[in-house]
Amino acid sequence: MVDVRLSGLDDSVTREEVAAAAATKGGCAAEAVRVGEIRQSNTGMGTVVIKVPITAAKLLVRGRLLVGWVSARVDLLERRALRCYRCLEPGHCRAQCKSGVDRSDHCHRCGKPGHLARDCSAAPHCPICADAGKPAGHKVGSKNCSPPKKKKKGKPAAAGTPAAVPPPQGRGSGEDMDVTGA
Repeated sequence: MVDVRLSGLDDSVTREEVAAAAATKGGCAAEAVRVGEIRQSNTGMGTVVIKVPITAAKLLVRGRLLVGWVSARVDLLERRALRCYRCLEPGHCRAQCKSGVDRSDHCHRCGKPGHLARDCSAAPHCPICADAGKPAGHKVGSKNCSPPKKKKKGKPAAAGTPAAVPPPQGRGSGEDMDVTGA
């Protein structure tokens, strides 16, 4: 399954009409198409993200999609990175989360608890980058987000890789130098 965004939808279009149109043009069953919430922009036109089988997406992205009376623009979306909805960090999902931080009730836009990102009008703030001491004036998971990479513990050094070298001993290390000039 891949994500496809349809934009320029009329306000009278329903999710069922979107699924039927995508299935017809994509050559798949309407049950195979998952349609998200249709959101209205400030221009009054709607946008929706749908999940379709890869074979259907190949046919959909060749142009526009006729939904009701409107010819909607079709954009194939990039694959999103795996993100945990408990701690909001990338690379794992809630079932594998081992973080001591629970941000499951936090907004993905401002990082504060108690509301959803779609209802938020506050300035963007990433709690993950803020905790790491990095610039945090962006939404969680945006292209500007650069959370610290997790280091894997207990991984032995590979064969042929030199271990940590201790500081040199003896001449030249400063330990046996005579600083008095004698």
